[in-house]
Amino acid sequence: MSDDKLQPNGLIIVDGVISKSGLTVDGYLKLIPLIYDYGLSRIGRFSNSICDLKYTEKSNEIFFWALGLMSLEWALGVLNLKISEGLCEKHLEPCEDSIEFHKEMLKMCKKTIQEVLDSFL
Repeated sequence: MSDDKLQPNGLIIVDGVISKSGLTVDGYLKLIPLIYDYGLSRIGRFSNSICDLKYTEKSNEIFFWALGLMSLEWALGVLNLKISEGLCEKHLEPCEDSIEFHKEMLKMCKKTIQEVLDSFL
């Protein structure tokens, strides 16, 4: 992994499935093989020969780690897009109220993520 800023791959992957399948059980099921691929490419595999431990993209730990990262990238990416575009259900043009609303949501999202991270450190 390079030192460059991470691209929101979770946003791209999830949006690709949602745009074709919608928010349906079938759509979510189509994400499963993509989560495996994402886990392998983003996280990789772990092994410890001393303890005979092996974790692959199909291990529960790696699968849910990858799902969590994809979900975070999707949620943060969508909120960021709504801020940058000023998306609003009522107004056709960019809306300052919507921008501020989504900034608060993004702030709360980041806060709750940080609370989870802090609880494990």
